[in-house]
Amino acid sequence: MLTDTLGRSYTLVLTPGHASDMTGAGLLLFRMPNTGHLIVNKGYDTDRLRASYTTAVRLR
Repeated sequence: MLTDTLGRSYTLVLTPGHASDMTGAGLLLFRMPNTGHLIVNKGYDTDRLRASYTTAVRLR
């Protein structure tokens, strides 16, 4: 789920129960508005997430 700066829901992606959390994270990044900050749980601290974020930002 993406939220705005006030914590209000912006985007929600549902994935099958057996899907990796990284699948949902990658989908959310491409729906994220232009922003200067991204705060994620430390469980998402992976090279794959960083690469997805870099790609999403570059495509804007």
